[in-house]
Amino acid sequence: TKWVWRSGGIRTLTDGHLVELRKCMGVIKCPGKCSKVQRPKTDSNARKRQLETACSRCLIYPIIKSCSVQTHHFMIEQNGERVIVWEHHGEHLHERPPGGRLTQLERAVVDNQVRRRYMATAHQLRTGDNAPGSVPFHAISPSLTNPRSARYQVTRSRERLGINPSANKGALSVLHTLGDLNNKFEVPFIVESQFHGPTYICLQTPFMDQLIKESVESWISDELEEGPITSRHGFVTDGDHSFYQNGVSLVTCAYNSTIQAWVPILYTWIDRQDTAHHRPHFRRIFQSVIKYAGEKFDSKLLLHVMDFSGAQRGAHAEEYADALISRIPGFHLLSEEAKRVQRQYFIAEAQKYAVGCEIHFTRSLRRIKKLTPSDQVERLEDNVSILLGRSTTLIEFDGAIGQIRKYFPGFKGWLDWWLRPKIASMIFPVVSLIDPNIAKQVPSSSNAAENAHSILQHSSQTDQELIPGIKFIFLHMREFEARYHAIEDGHCKPGPMHETQKPLKPKVLHENDGRAPDTNDALLKKTELAMKKVSFSTMMEPILLTTSMSNFFHSYSWERPNSCFFDHGQELLYRAFSLCDSGLRDSMKKSLSSKSFLSSMLHHFERRMRKLDGTSLEYKQELQMAQTNLQYYIFDKWKLANHGEYGNADYWIHHAITDCNPPASIQSHFCLQHHLHWCCSAEHSFTEDMPFEPVISKFHFNDVEIPRNNYGESCTVTDYFTRFIPRALGGQSGTIPLHKQPDIECHSPDCREIAKIVLISSSWPKILHIKPPDHGHLQNIKNFTIKTGSKFVVEYQLVGRLLWHGPNDMHYSAQIMIENQNYAYNDLVSSGCLQANEDDDEFLPTKHDTMYYVYYQTSEIAEV
Repeated sequence: TKWVWRSGGIRTLTDGHLVELRKCMGVIKCPGKCSKVQRPKTDSNARKRQLETACSRCLIYPIIKSCSVQTHHFMIEQNGERVIVWEHHGEHLHERPPGGRLTQLERAVVDNQVRRRYMATAHQLRTGDNAPGSVPFHAISPSLTNPRSARYQVTRSRERLGINPSANKGALSVLHTLGDLNNKFEVPFIVESQFHGPTYICLQTPFMDQLIKESVESWISDELEEGPITSRHGFVTDGDHSFYQNGVSLVTCAYNSTIQAWVPILYTWIDRQDTAHHRPHFRRIFQSVIKYAGEKFDSKLLLHVMDFSGAQRGAHAEEYADALISRIPGFHLLSEEAKRVQRQYFIAEAQKYAVGCEIHFTRSLRRIKKLTPSDQVERLEDNVSILLGRSTTLIEFDGAIGQIRKYFPGFKGWLDWWLRPKIASMIFPVVSLIDPNIAKQVPSSSNAAENAHSILQHSSQTDQELIPGIKFIFLHMREFEARYHAIEDGHCKPGPMHETQKPLKPKVLHENDGRAPDTNDALLKKTELAMKKVSFSTMMEPILLTTSMSNFFHSYSWERPNSCFFDHGQELLYRAFSLCDSGLRDSMKKSLSSKSFLSSMLHHFERRMRKLDGTSLEYKQELQMAQTNLQYYIFDKWKLANHGEYGNADYWIHHAITDCNPPASIQSHFCLQHHLHWCCSAEHSFTEDMPFEPVISKFHFNDVEIPRNNYGESCTVTDYFTRFIPRALGGQSGTIPLHKQPDIECHSPDCREIAKIVLISSSWPKILHIKPPDHGHLQNIKNFTIKTGSKFVVEYQLVGRLLWHGPNDMHYSAQIMIENQNYAYNDLVSSGCLQANEDDDEFLPTKHDTMYYVYYQTSEIAEV
């Protein structure tokens, strides 16, 4: 009956019968949201330990739901025979506990399955087969999804039936047309297929798709809640060459916290092993990831751990680019060249989310060591350990490479293969593009997927025909699903399934399988190929080169038809943003809508700072992507100019900051805002916040003349702000001083008194743009202060200025201050690299007009 009973001893009833009294032990249940039930132990001490163990999901202690049901067991004589009597008293008002012994009917069904497939293993019986009469063990009882329980019941069944298992195993090969196959499955399974061009069949049940959702949500949850970092995020992909007679079985696994094991989330049969055949597999997964991540999508969610197959890497990169492009609004409106640049950038970025398998490298090294003289093995191991070290520097890395080339010249082909940039990034930490923090959260090998191949083959067989192989995979995943639900319901405990299997016989690998030349024959062939023709080297990827910090001085290079009017302004914004502390940068990014241009620009600035130590190619691609994005907004979204026209160098900045109407907390970092403090005769006071000023504040001529009359031609920026007059739009001159605002009625309820302005305060932005006066020049522009009374309150330091070369040249450039050294930046010169000026007085008046200055606020107080 599955209820838990405990004997209460022999009792004497009122009618004189001696009976054995048995009491129902009820059920143990979590009072939290999961409501998980457990089977209570009959031993009081064991049951006490159950109640003292907190629920692994809700982290609260379970409770026991008691039961008053009793049964009486006794014997009577009837017609000269002794009859066992069982009487049930009461009603169970609680859930039936999970697990328990098999009933007589369940044991009979097990016996029937063992009898019809007496040569099958317990795993094969758990999975079932396609022949009539098959009943998978999970359909008999959820407890039989536990491998140990299933093996025990099979052994007991064979003892009851007198069957000795045979070592010979049969194979089922029921041929059906592929078109009718999907209709015969209980749930959708063949989710995508193609037989023209790349030939493939994607296999996925709704349960497998649900596992993707859980995997995505788990990584997002860990990130948001700052949970423990584990190596159980991301996806692991590998191909099996032996499951099908023809073609390859590609599988991707994700870690599932319920089963506590890596579980397949997509199988794909592919006819060939090139990039085109692999792409549908990755595309299917990426589409699900984007769907389930929603607004919380992060590129790291597309990370895959795999071997070094060029086809897998290429397919992952191509589909990564397509996935990110699908999230760019208006991408179809870009020019073909802009689309091409954007796509190439994403393909290069995919290297950040492609992790190589350390086990593959270790196996290759083991084969190489067999070719190494015994007295040189230690030298080789020491240098390789440097290559793999997480604290290795670029200098140490280059030194280890030099040592291997010097002492092991015969291994040149092997070393060159591992030093290909895309492969090196996957395996060597010092040259890897992968974020070290992300690398800690994902596996370092593809063993999870290889183990999935092993378990599948253990439940069926190798060298399958296509149709029977698909059917076996379906049954295999249904068994996984049953195990998942059995664990959820408490019928068995989670944990990886360990199946005993003989080593698999390797098949001949495809040329794109990703193996370095690590045998005598392969190394010899590599050497002969390299010597045959020098032009053959063009077929190989370039050898990895280390990078200097020259990226720090590299900026946007001029792009057709005319990018100078926004290149230099964006560079000045970047230099100012890079001065902000990380906390302020993070708060700004988190407060912005992901749809705003400012959000994309600030994220670009962050990526640019992180890539300073990367390769020059990667850094250049980041810059080109930002140019393309800004160009799209200026010409296509904001429509500030027609394509090919010379745009306004200061007008676009206001749109960049205010796009999608960011919150006041964001605008306050870029725009000046004044506050009017009013007070009436009844001493009611209130404050009125004026609208934000334009991003580029302007020196007003009349306001400049006042401090000039006091300080003469040596008037400085600090002098100007000492006499600064807050203004608002209006009047004949276009602005009127705020202190001349007319009196207004008091805002206090039931007060009709007239309020007057008693104080005007100003909130100064973190990044300040100032347009110089139309006439004359202010001195000491590098740093200035805004003071009230005798106190210096707000302090600014100069970031740089934008210069206009006049109508003849029709060009802009910039000057930038870095570490008290000024640099000239011209996107037409030196491929956009900053050039140091020897004379620090270059910030004095020049033949070029200053369009605006950019300052960074260094003081803690911003309102005066």
